[in-house]
Order: sequence, then C-alpha cells, then structure tokens
Amino acid sequence: WDIGHIEDMEKFSESSDFENSIQEDCINTTVLNRSKRNIVVTNGLKNIMVVNTDDAVYIGEKGLSPQLKTIVRENKEEYGHYFEDNKISYRPWGMYEVLNSEPNYKVKKLTIFPGETIYAHKHAYRSEHWSIVEGKARVSIDGTTRDYEEKESIDVAVGVSHQVSNVTRENLIIIEVAVGESVTEKDIISLQSMDVSEKELGFEIEDIVELEPAYKDYLWGGNKLKKLYGKKCDYGTIAESWELSGHEAGESIISSGRYKGVAFGHYLKKIGWEALGWKCENYEKFPLLIKFIDAKEDLSVQVHPGDEYAIREEGEYGKNEMWYIAHCKKGAKLYCGLKEKKTKEEIKKRVEKGTIMEVMKEFPVKQGDVFFIEAGTIHAIGEGIVIYEIQQSSNSTYRLYDYGRKDRFGNFRELHLEKALKVANMEPYDEWKFPCKEEVEEGYTKQILGQCKYFESIRYTIKTQAEIEVEDASFSVVSFLEGFGEIKTKTTCLRFYPGKTYFIAAGKKKVMVQGECQFIMTHI
Repeated sequence: WDIGHIEDMEKFSESSDFENSIQEDCINTTVLNRSKRNIVVTNGLKNIMVVNTDDAVYIGEKGLSPQLKTIVRENKEEYGHYFEDNKISYRPWGMYEVLNSEPNYKVKKLTIFPGETIYAHKHAYRSEHWSIVEGKARVSIDGTTRDYEEKESIDVAVGVSHQVSNVTRENLIIIEVAVGESVTEKDIISLQSMDVSEKELGFEIEDIVELEPAYKDYLWGGNKLKKLYGKKCDYGTIAESWELSGHEAGESIISSGRYKGVAFGHYLKKIGWEALGWKCENYEKFPLLIKFIDAKEDLSVQVHPGDEYAIREEGEYGKNEMWYIAHCKKGAKLYCGLKEKKTKEEIKKRVEKGTIMEVMKEFPVKQGDVFFIEAGTIHAIGEGIVIYEIQQSSNSTYRLYDYGRKDRFGNFRELHLEKALKVANMEPYDEWKFPCKEEVEEGYTKQILGQCKYFESIRYTIKTQAEIEVEDASFSVVSFLEGFGEIKTKTTCLRFYPGKTYFIAAGKKKVMVQGECQFIMTHI
C-alpha cells in the first residue's frame, strides 16, 4: 500500500492490466485489474481511479491517492493484517511479490520499472542476497557503483547502504533473499539521496515532448478554447488551459513519448534539472507557466506581487507576465496600470465605491497586440478576448474589485484588498516597448514579442519551413497559434495543429518546423 501516487501505476501497466473490466457511461475513468479471478464493472463514473488486485480494491477520485497513506495509518489497528500480510505490494519504483516468508527469512520477487530507482537505505537486522534474473541494474553498495547483468548476484551486509536503479527500457526483475532477526518492512532506514535522472542512468532524453494542459473553469470563462484550438475537457466552460505548468495548482501532462501520461513535475525529475539549461541552475522550482485565457466576461481588477513579497508571504515566485492577443471581438479592451499617480488611500476608496476603472488606463486591442504586466501593475482583461500568456510559475493573484459578482454557489468572490494595496504600483503605467521589428528569413519571419529577465518570447510565421537552433542555455516551449505540420529533430517528429504546445529540452540541436503556420517560442 505504500505506493505514492496510485495514478503512477497507469504509466507502467501492461495491456493485460486493462483487461477483465467493463466500463459503461464512464468519463475519465481508469480501471486497472491485476486479479485474474475477478471482472470489474464500472457504471456512470467520472474522474475515478479503480485498482483491483488479489489483496485489495482501491476506488477513489483521481488525484486523491496520496491520502491513502493517511487512511491506512488511521485504520491500521482494525485492518492492519490486510496491509501488512499481503503477498503483492506496490511502490513508486515498481512492485514486489512475497514468494516465501518465515520469521527469520523472506524471499521476494522485485520488479523495478524502467528508469526507476529504489533509493539509498540500509537494514539494521538483516542481510540480503540479490540475483538478477531479467534486465540490467545499476547498484551502489556503500558508495561503490557498478552495473550488474542477468545471472549476476549481489550481497548486501547488515548496516550497509545500498541503492538500485533500472537502466533499461524493460522491467528489471530481482530475486531477493533476506535473512536476519527481522525481515519486516519496518527494518528500513532511509538515507539521504538525490533523484537519479535519465541522463545519469545513461538514457537519451527525448528532444521534444507534447503537452496536454490542465484546465480551469472560472466563472468568467467561455468555449472559445474548444472552438479555436480543439481543447477537450469535460467542463462546460474553459476559462484557462495551462499549457506548460509544473505548478501544484495544475500540472500539465506529457502526451507523447515514453513518459506519456506523466505529470510535468514528475517528468522533470526523471529527465534531470540539467535538461532545463544552465540558466535554470539557480531556480528551486520550474520557472514558467504558459496558458491560454478565454475571457468571455470581464476578469476582476487585480494585481500580482513581485518576487520578494511573494516568496516571503506566499512561498512561491512573484508574477510578471506577458499577454499576446490571440483572438478578440471587435471593440474589445483591457486595462493596464493607472492613468496618473494615485495614493493607496484613494485607490482603496475607489474600490469601495466601485469607481476604480475610472483611473485605470484603457487599451483597445486587436489580434497580435502585446502587453507586459509587471508585478505590481493593477490590471483587468475585458470580455471577448483570448490571450496567450507567458508568466512566472506563480498562482498569486490579489483581487481588488470584482464588479459585485457571485460565484456558482451564490457567494461573493473573495477580495484581497490589504495585500493588493501593499504590492500595487501607484505610479502611471509605463507602456511596453516591444514587439521589435520583424526579421525576414528564408521561408519565414520572426519577431521578438517580449524580453525581460524572466523569459524571451519570439513569434515565428512560417511560409514553408524554418530551422531553429536550440542552445544549452535554456529549454524552449513552442505553442502553435495557426497552421498544421510537423515539428522535429534528428530523433523526434511530432504532428502539430493550432493550440498544441511542446517542450524542448536544452541542448545544442536543430529544430525543424515544416508547414505553413504561426507559433510562439519562449525560453529563459
């Protein structure tokens, strides 16, 4: 039962795990049936994960499996024998099956999934003997590391640190014989160890992966993202699609290659931080969040904090952002900053009286316009606009004014007046000096839309094809606004269409885009 996220099991499941199950009128529901004796029937479920084994059945809403550890702990006194005496157990690295067990010895079959690691630990009361029966293992014993092939064996003495990784694309199978005073799972002393990346295990990192967004259904959203970009979501309205996100409030999902179905944050751990480029060495978290916004109705008047305040008060980065107007209705407008210098007292009074919009700078917009919203800038997006937004990876937003609206439950939406006034810039808005002049190349044009210390974004308009150099300095993100075709390197080729976003790992390579299209490429 100590398996981390049950949803991770889907990534490594074999086709047979999805057999012996019937789904009727189910939406976004996954059934993994690892019991050969039973059939699982689901009816009318939505966003549910079902796992059936010979020992137990788990049924829960997707994303809530981390709570399982707490549930087990709270019910251990009454049901402890179910959790401790089961023959098959699942772990974040794979699974094991107990083949034979006596008080002073235990025989187990370990299955370690491709690219996964049992991290460093030791035992106080038992020694272990490992026999490699399938695959190739990278084993560290007391600081010494070497690779072991099939038919080789390893002895692990009492009190000795050991760690094992699967360095192949197939399951690694080990027969383990433990002997000693205690052979239970309680005799495990975890040691400090670093995540082992694909590069460290000798794997080639895929040059490009496709991303599936996380969706938000805020009350002001519409259905433009479905119509313009084919976004598929069960929500009646889509306010935002988080195309590139490692943020805990909504992670995008890898939708191509060997990590298909894996959350972006977990994917980053597997490929290693160095795959983000040397410009990201000093970041503790993934630095960017990129999204589409569909403002069917006016968004609230709001402001975002800068790094210093956000890190201190919210425990995350500040929020500087850039807007690219991807689509808008005639007469659409947005608001950025103040017309003239104001005091915090006056802004507070205007919020209370509902006249804050009178002192904000209004901008009519058209497709292709670009705005930079520096942290501290009071702003609001007007109705009828679809925006492609590049921002720091932050969800810190302070609402000043929300037009007296109520949410779907009839409650007024929360305002954050005190925090907003602490971070708001009371000086007149200084308009953005970008975009730069368009550069003409053979087969395409490019234009720098925006450049700041957090990111640079370039719009490419392709007539035939473009070959783009990617460097070691930073990863890149490509989002297609128009057109169809292929994006590829020497080792990867993926089809694109409007609304698709791709992550490109750092490293010297040439990326080829073929097909008449338009896209925005962003890097640090």
